[in-house]
Amino acid sequence: MRPALALALVLLLLSVAFRLAPRAQAPLGPPLELVVAAKGPLLPAGVLGSGPERIGEALRIGDRTLVGDGGPGLRTCVVERSGALRGVARHDLGSAAGLEGLAAELERAREGDVLLLASSGSLEPREEVERLHARRDELLDELGARARPGRHTPESWALIALRGARGWIPLAEGTSRETGVVLAYSLDPARTLAPDFRADFVALSAVGGVRVTLEHELVHATRTGFAEATTGAVGGRPFPAIQQVAGPDGARLAWEGVTLGPGSGFMTWVGLADERSAGSDGVEFELRLDGEVVGRARVLPGAPWKLFQVDLRPHAGRRVRLELSLAPLGSSAGDVALWGRPMLVHGYERSPLEAWAEER
Repeated sequence: MRPALALALVLLLLSVAFRLAPRAQAPLGPPLELVVAAKGPLLPAGVLGSGPERIGEALRIGDRTLVGDGGPGLRTCVVERSGALRGVARHDLGSAAGLEGLAAELERAREGDVLLLASSGSLEPREEVERLHARRDELLDELGARARPGRHTPESWALIALRGARGWIPLAEGTSRETGVVLAYSLDPARTLAPDFRADFVALSAVGGVRVTLEHELVHATRTGFAEATTGAVGGRPFPAIQQVAGPDGARLAWEGVTLGPGSGFMTWVGLADERSAGSDGVEFELRLDGEVVGRARVLPGAPWKLFQVDLRPHAGRRVRLELSLAPLGSSAGDVALWGRPMLVHGYERSPLEAWAEER
């Protein structure tokens, strides 16, 4: 055989062998790390794993974090196979329009999409209650959810689901009426699941006592007059606080539908903000349940932080309107008053102060 012909034959055989040889697939990258956190109104934030990190309302997709606004409804986010985010939204499940918005989002999903859902504020319907309950249950069944959120406030609910060839596959779900929930899930980048895969489901309950810091709950409050979360100083000592300005008729800050149990209480430190209440005659701080004063503390200008706590155990079993109110003393108005780290606590056998001090 001539050398040129032999060389050509060798090259042809090598070319065929190369085309027929199995090719290694390109690496798909690391698993997709997902964290979904939900927190109902006036509930403590959930703990990630064994702690100590607490997360209120957030969706973490890899190195991206989406923070909730506290408004009512269901926060959702779709993660495409490519890793792109699509459908970041909040659906108000208290209305028919919000439910249909969620239904349309489920319909748009493609195989391999991952859906993150987390409750925010209230999910309870405000109209046509029975019909909306039935429609929401249809959507939850489509997702494979085991819980039935939307029939109670406060509550926390979260779900991670994968769109498969035949429909939605729940990956992890959590629910609680006593605390926030946090789901952490590591998803195979190929979106494949083991044949015997079964979704993680957990119904959480609070362990021991529960503390709710009210400056983190302002989004759920109704208010008369100005109020904001801040760091205020009294006697030169700064402290996280709710700042209110007392007008001629005082000021009020209220939360509806607060359930009190056998171990409930309220605790805060109160004072007038340094250099913000010139000419003040003082202020009376009041805690009210359904309009009834159940505790008050009088603060005069120049006084240091003053502890103000109220034992709410005598009111166990009530569902109340919880109100922080100010009443200016004398004719002065415009006093800048501070509620230092106001806390609503549940599940304690001793006073709020003793329980708080012990856990510090």
